[in-house]
Amino acid sequence: MELDVGDTIVRRRLVQKMEFLLDDTIRTTEPPEPELRVLYETRLDLVRTPARVSFTQVFFRREDGDGRARASLVALSDAAATPDEEGDRLLLGDTFADQDELALANLFGAAFAQAVLALPAGRWSGPIESGYGLHLVKVTAVSPPQARPFAQVRERLAEEWRRERQETAQAQLLRELMRKYQVVVDPSVRPWLGPLASQVEVQP
Repeated sequence: MELDVGDTIVRRRLVQKMEFLLDDTIRTTEPPEPELRVLYETRLDLVRTPARVSFTQVFFRREDGDGRARASLVALSDAAATPDEEGDRLLLGDTFADQDELALANLFGAAFAQAVLALPAGRWSGPIESGYGLHLVKVTAVSPPQARPFAQVRERLAEEWRRERQETAQAQLLRELMRKYQVVVDPSVRPWLGPLASQVEVQP
């Protein structure tokens, strides 16, 4: 009926329909247990708990904070001062327990979170900058990432297995469709074609 000719919305709906049909087939497929076990062993990002850290901090406002922070770092490292005697007040508090990277990033910013998780435990470090100002930080405890039991993450692994199969099936379907047509694209589109660039004809 040529409903797609000159109508971007209809063309998008046709594409979505093809994707839905393909997705429904994969969604009802039960992943083989051995393949899930392989994912469990190789995709640590899916099965591990995040690293967590507990720490005490001393806060300094930016205006004159750098010099004061460095002087306080020397005093704290030599045990010539206590945290209560140093720094400025921060409403968030001075002690934080069992924080992962996401929680710290939400409180202080991503750069601060990454820096704190990389600190050695048991000594004062810094100054480290956050969205509030400067901080001296003493890590008191570190909980490294731990692998969750297979049964606990099985459903997440199954979802990842289906997602990977969906991407592979869509790519295969697209290759098969393209073999049935002569596809001509505008040169400006070529950088976004990726591996498909070799299968199309570019307009002169």
